[in-house]
Amino acid sequence: YARASARLAQVLRLAETSEDLKYGLALMAAAHRATDSLPAHLEDISAARAGEFAQDFELFIVDLLMELERSDDAISRLEALASQTQEPRLWSRLVLLLERTGEDEEIERVYASLIERSPTEVSLYRGLSVHHFVNEDEAAAKAVWQEFEQGNARDSGLLVAAAFLMDGMGLASEA
Repeated sequence: YARASARLAQVLRLAETSEDLKYGLALMAAAHRATDSLPAHLEDISAARAGEFAQDFELFIVDLLMELERSDDAISRLEALASQTQEPRLWSRLVLLLERTGEDEEIERVYASLIERSPTEVSLYRGLSVHHFVNEDEAAAKAVWQEFEQGNARDSGLLVAAAFLMDGMGLASEA
């Protein structure tokens, strides 16, 4: 235990790049997996701080939580991180995680929140529409695009982009 804690501190202190951090954490996690000690050390790992590489470190912890089948903790941690940074790739990752765990209502809540913040981001509407199609709710999928059209009626460039995506989804008549 003491050696593992010392190694974690060393990895965090010596990492000069994000790749260094990821490599060191991956090696440490592999060693814990080999000795079936990963669950016991997760809390220590979670309590550590990674300075300038904090985001990569948090994503590593999210991955460990998912590996240990603690999806609720992983989702909470990732949502907190995404909320702090507002980075689209983190929100996308959160949606993928929610899809993986079957959290349909949460997916819709996240998309609604993202659309409220970025009402001109066509990819968000596409993502939500695809989500509805996957769940065999074509009416909801179409409603997503109607909402987009109502909110962006004055921007012909956005409407053309949306029409292209809708056509690709088999909604040519609605486009």
